[in-house]
Amino acid sequence: RAIDDLYINIGYDLNNFSFIFDGGYYTRTLGIFTNPVTLSETKFYVPLKGQINYKDEDFLKVNFSINGDFLRLKHKRDTYYAETNLYEFFPNIEVQKVWGKDNFFKGQVFYNLFNDGTYQHSGGVKVSDRFSVLGYLSFQLGAGIYFYTQKSLFWFPELFLFYKINEAFELKIGLSGNANIEKNSRLLKENHFIYGEIFPEEYWCFLSGAYYRVSETMVLGVEGNYDYFYSYRNYGIDDSTGLYYIKNFTNISIITVNPFLNLNLFEDLTINIGGKIKFFEDQDLLLLPLYEIYGKVSYYFKKIGLNVETQLSYLGSKKLTSTISSSGVWKWGINLSQKLGDRLTVECKLNNILNQESFDRRFLPEGGFSLDAGLIFRF
Repeated sequence: RAIDDLYINIGYDLNNFSFIFDGGYYTRTLGIFTNPVTLSETKFYVPLKGQINYKDEDFLKVNFSINGDFLRLKHKRDTYYAETNLYEFFPNIEVQKVWGKDNFFKGQVFYNLFNDGTYQHSGGVKVSDRFSVLGYLSFQLGAGIYFYTQKSLFWFPELFLFYKINEAFELKIGLSGNANIEKNSRLLKENHFIYGEIFPEEYWCFLSGAYYRVSETMVLGVEGNYDYFYSYRNYGIDDSTGLYYIKNFTNISIITVNPFLNLNLFEDLTINIGGKIKFFEDQDLLLLPLYEIYGKVSYYFKKIGLNVETQLSYLGSKKLTSTISSSGVWKWGINLSQKLGDRLTVECKLNNILNQESFDRRFLPEGGFSLDAGLIFRF
């Protein structure tokens, strides 16, 4: 695997406004799944993003952003080559007004234009309003609706209840949903031997959570989600060739339970321990870990300006086929950030230090140790 990656971020603050520009260049060639010799996929990606933020003293925030992406996919199978150029344009406006801790309004309007040889239009509106009824009880109400030119609309309600039993114990319960209509960002996380049409992922979610503050430095919690996907992207496998292909599922249920423990031992040291357990109603879903256990430690050496973060995770077994499962793997990474004066920061990320091969991201085989490095300069 060869990766070239360049990323530039430029920001400027002026009174209540901030202006941000992001640009990048990204290319990768991968052997597809089980056969890196005769099958390969090359991705050339150029993302651009401009963003204007406004924030005033009355806690009003307005964000306007425009994303423009170009993605070229080139697939090789033996001596056959196929190339696809994909263009995506995604403007977005978000408004948030805060009146208090449990009293705010959020609104979002967005549009997506995608071209893979034919134009596809989509967009939508999301609103959410949270308000307190009593000192210990608050509600959040809202809705979202998505429109498409290639399919019927999708919508979801937003209904949340937050209940604070006492200073240490809190509960939440609610119903919400979402749809992922961005396409190029998802294609980057997938691996194909030929390009196929990409559909939005749409789901309703019932969620609950319980949080107990044991002390000023310790919080115990557990969260549970029941996600019902009206459309869901996963894998199928061709038994005759042993190759995976992207498969669009409908009416999929996934339950996730997430217990955790957060510790702030003192000002500059935090420890997070937790896990995720998944239950699938559809046993044909492939390459999703049944469970994950993680531990993360972060420490800031204030005197020398060094921030260190390390995480060790164990990813449980995954179904490779309907009858074969992979074994679990350990993943260890370290993030380092060192300030060199007031304006310059050096960053370094050590990924997969234990050199474990796995499907780390849902559709992309990952393996091998890698190193990321960068500079941040503040004018």
